[in-house]
Amino acid sequence: MAVRGGSATEPAVARSTLSEQWLLVVAATILVGGMFADGRAHSTLELDSFFTPPHTIIFIGYLVALAVMVLTVRSRLRGVAVWRHAIPVGWGAAILGVLLFGLGFLGDGAWHTVFGIEADLEALLSPSHLILLAGGLAIFSAPVMAQWSDARSEASWRVLGPAIAAAALSTAAVSFFLFWIWPVSAGVPLRSFSEFAGQFERDAQDALIGLGNARGLAGYVIFAVVLVAPLLFLERRWRLPTGAIFLITVLPWVGMLYAFDLVFAWVRLIPVVVGAIIAEVGAARWVSAARSRRWRVIAPLLVLTVFALDMLVMQLRWGLGWPAEFVAGTAMFAAFAAYGIALLAVPPKLPEADLAPASAVLDPPSEPTS
Repeated sequence: MAVRGGSATEPAVARSTLSEQWLLVVAATILVGGMFADGRAHSTLELDSFFTPPHTIIFIGYLVALAVMVLTVRSRLRGVAVWRHAIPVGWGAAILGVLLFGLGFLGDGAWHTVFGIEADLEALLSPSHLILLAGGLAIFSAPVMAQWSDARSEASWRVLGPAIAAAALSTAAVSFFLFWIWPVSAGVPLRSFSEFAGQFERDAQDALIGLGNARGLAGYVIFAVVLVAPLLFLERRWRLPTGAIFLITVLPWVGMLYAFDLVFAWVRLIPVVVGAIIAEVGAARWVSAARSRRWRVIAPLLVLTVFALDMLVMQLRWGLGWPAEFVAGTAMFAAFAAYGIALLAVPPKLPEADLAPASAVLDPPSEPTS
């Protein structure tokens, strides 16, 4: 049991241990693994029942998370006047998340009973599934927020490991629910899509190709934000240890390829691995630079590398249906989006003069009188 502080007027502060945070990461890993297994089942099989092996995996992950929460809080109840004071710092949202996830799971069973089993985009937009996502993200937040609120937290794998793993799993979960805009999904911008559009009249053909191009561009820009946002968020608090960028960047890509992009094979994993390695090298070489300057380079470089290589791989393997200027412009546009997010998430340090009280600037001291 980890409890700090406490006085006659203030309750003791409950802190989670690293072991408890890792146990919650194990539960989150089971949940996310079941979610991607469910995505693969939906994309390869015709499901006609709510009771499937992937749903069983998800339910097991939920039970593990629930058990970790209950045992963690219960171990801190002794000597606490109010039960909520036994909740470790940073775990409040996760407690609500467990309740919300359980409600979503029950609602999902009822929804499928009434409306049947959804497919494609309908499955991602199901209200019960969105409740599950909200509950899951709240559960995953506990290791991150626990370390964030701890003044003794240090940027090492020994201490920060659960938070880094939880951030990678959260990114994977968000990526899963954004499958509908996943870059180059469903033949966009592959040549096969242009060939499909060519079967229609000229006006319909132009409209389809235009929609496909816009969808492909939007996918790359949105996933540029998904790639760099968790890294920039953690960098506001710590200088990430070596390997953190790689895990947070590559893990969601692996899950997405496993669940959905079966037709593209694993060759599309090469770009994200190369991009993550380049970002890791850049972060290690520029460790002495200010965070704002480092990430104004690393964030767009990561995105530009991953997406430019991704389109190159597809051009060599399958052939793209985009003109050269659209390919180059899309990769650059996504990199600019990452640069903008870096400016907002890790701003430059304020000059010391701006930190002085406003009255000292507006009312300078009067000159001494003789």
